[in-house]
Amino acid sequence: MAINNQPVDRTTAWADALALMQLIDAARSEKWVIAGSIRRMEPVVSDVDHVLIPRFGDVAGEDMFATPQRVNLLWHRLDELIADPQSGLTKAVRSDGKTCYGERQRAVQFRGLKHEFYIAEPDTWGVQLTVRTGPADLGRHLVTVIKDRGYECRNGFQVYPIGRKAPIAVRDEEEFFRLCGVRYVSPPDRRALIEAIQRAAQAHRAGVLR
Repeated sequence: MAINNQPVDRTTAWADALALMQLIDAARSEKWVIAGSIRRMEPVVSDVDHVLIPRFGDVAGEDMFATPQRVNLLWHRLDELIADPQSGLTKAVRSDGKTCYGERQRAVQFRGLKHEFYIAEPDTWGVQLTVRTGPADLGRHLVTVIKDRGYECRNGFQVYPIGRKAPIAVRDEEEFFRLCGVRYVSPPDRRALIEAIQRAAQAHRAGVLR
């Protein structure tokens, strides 16, 4: 069944997100932040974004000797819940009938709302969390203007000095904003930030065309 994804108020979405964290068990992660519109304190939420650094551990394998296998403990638990019809958790199905359930990103449906999980690494945490917190226009702006500062984003969230083969660590949002040459603001102020940036760009274009 395709997800309905009707918007809900932030309080309800926050409570559901916390319930899902408890169901999966946040102790299976090194870091777990509920991002997106919830983190920006938007009053209405249409889906929930989660940014995570998973823990890894050994679980019993499925061969006759139950040979231990090293796994992503978050994904392992999520697989168990998806397989259990009593969990209330299912894969989110898009309107085209496809699902997103891979190694780096997964989407599930819980209590009628879509939750998207994004795997990050310590060195990409700052970029991933910024982009997944949004708004989307701000993320696109930052990965564009960072080129003017001598850097570029490759593979989505790794920052490289232009012309170099080795990425640099961006372990928090403040560092990512600094590299982009943009004043850091807290998540609730980021919609106002991108709107101000867009107004300034429009005024500049209007001045150039005169």
